[in-house]
Amino acid sequence: MSHVTNVVEECLEGYQVVRAFGGQEYETKKFNAVVDFNRRRELKLVVTKTLTVSGVQLIAACAVALTIYLSISGSTY
Repeated sequence: MSHVTNVVEECLEGYQVVRAFGGQEYETKKFNAVVDFNRRRELKLVVTKTLTVSGVQLIAACAVALTIYLSISGSTY
């Protein structure tokens, strides 16, 4: 997110220069590229978190199931 903030800050500080030299299109493309990069990075982070949480829950569920199974099967002997 800091990249997006930096690009916006540069654009706002140099707004008059950008307009004077016709750099709106360049600045728009630069901003869109940074936003797209940030969006992709955030999506990767969300996917990683989702898979991690699901994996931990699966391991915990297997551990509980194994404990219950061993408790039940151990009491019949």
